[in-house]
Amino acid sequence: GSCEYPDDNDYYLSFDGNDVIESSASLPLGSSSRTFLFNAIVDNENFSYVLSYPQNNNTEGGHFGLGFNWGHDDNYPNVEGISLDLNESAITYSCDVNDNQWHSYAIVLDTENITDIQFYQDGILLTNIAREYNWNNNVDLNTQEGEFVVGNLNSIYYFNGSLDNL
Repeated sequence: GSCEYPDDNDYYLSFDGNDVIESSASLPLGSSSRTFLFNAIVDNENFSYVLSYPQNNNTEGGHFGLGFNWGHDDNYPNVEGISLDLNESAITYSCDVNDNQWHSYAIVLDTENITDIQFYQDGILLTNIAREYNWNNNVDLNTQEGEFVVGNLNSIYYFNGSLDNL
């Protein structure tokens, strides 16, 4: 597939579940605080990444991935929400994402206490944790330099939907 940019005066990026945008843009590295903002419509109920960097990195705490999660394992079959993955640690906050509506998302990560991460959907702070995996004060955020990708992680978990204002 190819990432489409519809010319209908409603400009956004449309992903068909096979698309990816790769960039060498400079993003926050190491243990620096960071905030990500974007608008999204999600078109299917699959575990998918909106953005990730760097690709193919196995350094402890070296990977940063942000996306949507729907019970992709047997222990959490009914999870729906927005997720952050830091290599071997992950957290998902509950929210309706697969409703064919545009939603605004903000993710604020202050590295003074990684467990104080804040997820917002449409300006509302999300407080219900749907799933945690190895998420505690010992999570090591040490994002490494490398390719920034919109639409997947390591050529798997492709995003299917539309993105704007990323």
